[in-house]
Amino acid sequence: MSVLYQNEHSGCFNYDRSEKPQIEVERVVKGDTGILSLKENEIVFITEGRIRFVSNGLSNCDGLKGQMLFLPAGRNYSFEALADSAITIFRFYESIRLCDNFDLENLNKEKAAASSYQPGSERLRILNINIILWNYLDGLNDLIEEGMRCRSFFQIKIKELLLLLHSFYTKEELQDFFSPILSDDMFFFRICKAPLERLPYNN
Repeated sequence: MSVLYQNEHSGCFNYDRSEKPQIEVERVVKGDTGILSLKENEIVFITEGRIRFVSNGLSNCDGLKGQMLFLPAGRNYSFEALADSAITIFRFYESIRLCDNFDLENLNKEKAAASSYQPGSERLRILNINIILWNYLDGLNDLIEEGMRCRSFFQIKIKELLLLLHSFYTKEELQDFFSPILSDDMFFFRICKAPLERLPYNN
């Protein structure tokens, strides 16, 4: 079933015609390569296949079906599809808040109290997709592939994703996953980190 009244939707100012919508479903074939220069944080869900991500200063990372990867803004990444693959990309154009009452500042403040939390090496952060998120992605991907491009819809689904992360993953897991953008001074960090990382000697 496709979206009804497509002309009405596409004529709305909330219809996302951009090359990089907030949520995007992509398919790549084995051997495809590309370069990503990120100006915003992204979470990439690999729903089929295997993709290798490479970025200067980070260990190479092979993302597998059933995993999500956090790609921090301000870096250049190259990728190669090691198998026919499908991904769902979430782009965060605003600050990440796990819910209205719990943002990343809260997550960072609780880091010291989480005894099992250990900062990892310089690497891309990965979490396994649990059954709750698989069910969420199945419905979302179907809707996007049927033509949903509404920015309001994307904002609702991004908020839902963050609520599910907050509700069904431990704080230790989330601390590690988001650790590249956690800081004791989050306001200063948000202003300064991305522009500094885009300087030529950091690419």
